Amino acid sequence: MAARSANEIPVARRVAMTWVSVTLVAAVLAGLVGPLVLDQALAGAESETVFILMSVRLLHPALTGVCMAAIVVAVMSTASAQLLVASAALTGDLYRGLWRRASGSYCG
Repeated sequence: MAARSANEIPVARRVAMTWVSVTLVAAVLAGLVGPLVLDQALAGAESETVFILMSVRLLHPALTGVCMAAIVVAVMSTASAQLLVASAALTGDLYRGLWRRASGSYCG
């Protein structure tokens, strides 16, 4: 997702900053309101499940499924990006370290 021209960058920046601000405020509110809605104190690793517990308790099952799918999508996207970076680094190191050096055209 690249800008077609430099003129689009200010609008893209405003959209991105608005979206980030909205999602961060929602995340903070979920963390603050979650224990009140759930009527229990969440501690340790259990506090990371506040979004899941709130969606199960407050939303229709179909919307809860969409929220759960969104969590899985976020995890898969992150894992995919990490694997892509790791494979690019590994293949780049192997290529530069082994094959390029053997051909004598390695420039450093």
